[in-house]
Amino acid sequence: MITNRMEWIENEVIFNKLEEKSTNFFNKPGNKVCVSKNYVYCLFLQVNKAWYIENEGWRDSNSKPEKSNSKRLVLNFFKVDEEGEYWFKIFVPLKLSNCRLLTIDNNTFQLLSDTESIIGQFDAFDSLMWDFMTGEAESETEIEDKFKMIELK
Repeated sequence: MITNRMEWIENEVIFNKLEEKSTNFFNKPGNKVCVSKNYVYCLFLQVNKAWYIENEGWRDSNSKPEKSNSKRLVLNFFKVDEEGEYWFKIFVPLKLSNCRLLTIDNNTFQLLSDTESIIGQFDAFDSLMWDFMTGEAESETEIEDKFKMIELK
């Protein structure tokens, strides 16, 4: 995936556009975003400022990288419903290139790369959120193992 030309969008913008059910907005990023048909869920591929800590793993700052920063592709998960706004993210494994997202139906999405196709369900959001939040640096093996949890079994 070409990371140096991807637009960086603040989380609050995504939340607002979900609440507005803004078809035009979600069509602009093309295949780096997918939205459930009811606009409750959104997945968004974005490049974040990130760094590798020797003997610990990858960390990120959830911020736009500058040219001099190291960066890493992340998959952001958003949910907006009557109870509130929720968000979490996961690093995309380095072995996946040219990643893109598709909405299959109201509850199903697909993440495609040059080597893999992963089908998941939007309503797995709540369980994935708790499984993915660590606050710790993550090794590439941990990232790959967590990423497998997205796939519909």
